[in-house]
Amino acid sequence: MIAGSLTPLVELIARQVERLRSIDADLARLDEGALVRALAASEARRETPERREDLLVGLDRLRALEDERAQSFHRLLEAEHLLRRAVELGLEVRDDAAEHERRVAQALHELGAG
Repeated sequence: MIAGSLTPLVELIARQVERLRSIDADLARLDEGALVRALAASEARRETPERREDLLVGLDRLRALEDERAQSFHRLLEAEHLLRRAVELGLEVRDDAAEHERRVAQALHELGAG
């Protein structure tokens, strides 16, 4: 009962984890230090701005990925919080009639065993 209602949250968490893996793979291909050093070397050689364009695009891509990664982590933490809260609320739900039936059955079982 509770597990079925949690499925959308679990799927959201799985999507965020997969997106984080994808972002991490993209970030692994971009070396910020190498880009900055190459940009500094290009500027020191007084190359034209067009020659630095790819380096600047790479740095922009790196920053965008880092921002997206931070947003994905935030969504992941929010989903985790919602999942915990949903479980806590689900565990607090009580069906008084079912509880009564359970206790009556338990009493009858104990009386029958004695």
